[in-house]
Amino acid sequence: MNAEVKVTLHQERDMLYGVLEILSGAFPTLDREFLIEGEVVNGTIKLEIENFFDAPPSRDALPPFIGYRLFAEAVDGEVLSGDTIYFDEMERFDKGHFTLKRSHDLYDPKESE
Repeated sequence: MNAEVKVTLHQERDMLYGVLEILSGAFPTLDREFLIEGEVVNGTIKLEIENFFDAPPSRDALPPFIGYRLFAEAVDGEVLSGDTIYFDEMERFDKGHFTLKRSHDLYDPKESE
């Protein structure tokens, strides 16, 4: 997959959650938004996207399934980068690399003082 995405993440203690929105590029579904969940463990960030997508081929069949797991050591300045694994219901998988750049904070810490 080679897609440009926008990721909105929220953090509560060690829990991460948010939305991944496909802006352009190749992706294995017509869906353009996916929920993300994750956690921070010992400074390492793990994000996970799992989604059933598109219609199943028959009424009795399970819908196709895709999953991504993203692992990063930590945010480095304005960049989060690391390794990713893709997998699906047909036992296909691939490894890759991702880079997310921070566009802005959700709130200004100075305003909350």
